[in-house]
Amino acid sequence: MVSTRSRTTKESSPPASAELPQKRAAPTAVDSKRPAKKATMATSDFAVGKAVTKDVTLLNQEEKEIKFADTYRDQGVVFFMYPKANTPGCTKQACGTCERSHLDVMAIKDAGFTVYGLSGDSPKALNSWKTKQNLPFDLLSDPEHKLIAYFGSSLPGSKVQRSHVVILKGGVVGDITSKVSPADSVSRAVTFVKENGVPVATGDEETPEEAALALGDTITFDIELQTDASTSVRFQDLFKERGAIFFMFPKADTPGCTIQSCGFNDNLAEINAAGFDVYGLGGDTPAELLAWKQAQKYKYTFLSDPKHELIGYFGSSINDGTRVERSHVIVLPGGEVGEIEHAVSPKDSVSKSVAFAKSHATSATKGSPPASAELPQKRAAPTTVDSKRPVKKATMATMATSDFARGKAVTKDVTLLNQEEKEVKFADTYRDQGVVFFMYPKANTPGSFIGFRDNVQAIKDAGFTVYGLSGDSPNALGKWKTEQGLPFDLLSDPEHKLIAYFGSSLPDSKIQRSHVVILKGGVVGDIHTKVSPADIVEFVQANSTSRSVPVAFEEEETPEEAALALGDTITFDIELQTDASTSVRFQDLFKERGAIFFMFPKADTPGCTIQSCGFNDNLAEINAAGFDVYGLGGDTPAELLAWKQAQKYKYTFLSDPKHELIGYFGSSINDGTRVERSHVIVLPGGEVGEIERAVSPKDSVSKSVAFAKSHATSATSKL
Repeated sequence: MVSTRSRTTKESSPPASAELPQKRAAPTAVDSKRPAKKATMATSDFAVGKAVTKDVTLLNQEEKEIKFADTYRDQGVVFFMYPKANTPGCTKQACGTCERSHLDVMAIKDAGFTVYGLSGDSPKALNSWKTKQNLPFDLLSDPEHKLIAYFGSSLPGSKVQRSHVVILKGGVVGDITSKVSPADSVSRAVTFVKENGVPVATGDEETPEEAALALGDTITFDIELQTDASTSVRFQDLFKERGAIFFMFPKADTPGCTIQSCGFNDNLAEINAAGFDVYGLGGDTPAELLAWKQAQKYKYTFLSDPKHELIGYFGSSINDGTRVERSHVIVLPGGEVGEIEHAVSPKDSVSKSVAFAKSHATSATKGSPPASAELPQKRAAPTTVDSKRPVKKATMATMATSDFARGKAVTKDVTLLNQEEKEVKFADTYRDQGVVFFMYPKANTPGSFIGFRDNVQAIKDAGFTVYGLSGDSPNALGKWKTEQGLPFDLLSDPEHKLIAYFGSSLPDSKIQRSHVVILKGGVVGDIHTKVSPADIVEFVQANSTSRSVPVAFEEEETPEEAALALGDTITFDIELQTDASTSVRFQDLFKERGAIFFMFPKADTPGCTIQSCGFNDNLAEINAAGFDVYGLGGDTPAELLAWKQAQKYKYTFLSDPKHELIGYFGSSINDGTRVERSHVIVLPGGEVGEIERAVSPKDSVSKSVAFAKSHATSATSKL
């Protein structure tokens, strides 16, 4: 941070947040070695959360007319735009979506969405490409860029920007992603629709439990939950005198969930006037719910149910307790169940709830809507009284052992045999790179490695290797690997030595389908059950330990090499927002003290938390050497603040959503869509002292601390 003392002061200390320079004139690039990029954005009336306003009719590959409005009327839709049919990059994007075996398309369809490809090619060219690649979705021809331009993907010279958009059922824009690589286009779209869609059970998943709760039931079940303000409230107290609408959502602060929750906020006065109160119910922590509530200015209360006790009672805990189904339950005053809606779209959840409240206003109008402060205070421990449905117990595998947890170092070592009966030492798998272990019930059964074979290259590009882990014999594994052409080793663990350590061992020697990610050096990055290949690809790319440069396909840009070099004196300047939403000038951060800028892919992810916690733990030592620490990412100030408060970080984060400073440091990769984990250390006055790219979370901290200590004299002499 910027010191307010003069350079002659010998005992300077890092300033408080309040001492950061205040806003000045608009930022300018002074002698910048690297100009900021300009991104092509969607048209102003096509934006996330807004309703679609345009309609056009286009021809598909068979020259059949497709009306745009029909594509999202009864289900969500994903449009991916690409420069030209039948070119390598575009084939990668399209075939990534179907994964040759149509698995990603099935995942998208299971979430209640369909898929269209969109380009300026003729129907004839599209038909040839679709037939050649056996693409399981329609391709639309838009030579005049009517829809492409509306989506913001039209470039000069009739070119098309590789990108995709997601439109939710009914016509609300859910996601817009531009300047995206083929692999990212696939994984991001799949991840988005799974989080914001209407899931349908597949053969490899457990089907959602049918709720025992039914219309007309009187609720006797009770439980105590935490609100977004971290106060306790009893479930039964929420509908004693007024009706209550409980809406469930998959995850806080995601587009579909924000559309749903904003809809309830916009209609809150009307709902309250009818005698009902609104409660958002999710598996997120109180801190996560509070950050979302404050950012969006929601006026109702959120309830945190991480164990899915009330969510499960409502019948909205799905995928073996790992996900929350978008749904709502309306309870009349006194406890009678008035409405239950499962697998509902964000807009329908709101409109149906409003309609019900208005039609039942007479029976609900007892009392007045309570203020947040009036929520019932904590009472005795909750009990289940004559519950028609017992509290749902988690049926997923026993969680990982207490010494195997996110952010902790691996403590166990075992030696297992691979499919060739060669010994593989567990500790060797993560010594020089990160590693992903997939656990599965049995070799050579449907769904055992759905999609992983086709995503392994993306995982390797992020600096991770892959192992399959099961109780099968080496002989069975060798046969399966050969038949399926699996491009990774399979490990045999019949005694569940490693499987049990990972928390994936079930009774009767069964195995929970799951995965763990271990970062380079042996820190646990992720532990998850019921996961898709796209989820894993997204995680490892966000926590990459090597420069994640996708294969250069035709018409794709490779990442720019940074012009900044050791010994350079920085003259570039820019104004950025801090986590407190105050403005600060880049040049002011190293005038009198040294500055360590560490870059991270995304706030509040395991690898990034390990990196940022490491800097926090070593902050006193770094400050004493005359350096200040700044976290630099593409996240918003609100997202950075929520993360900072949750983890109690003591330094300042800087928000750079356009990658202007990140790009100047050479850490903007994948065509400006991702931030590479890295750090740059600047000496007092502006000389570049150290540049580290593609660095692991632990190495980023240790190398920065070592540099600061070895340069303490040069960092304090100018104070």
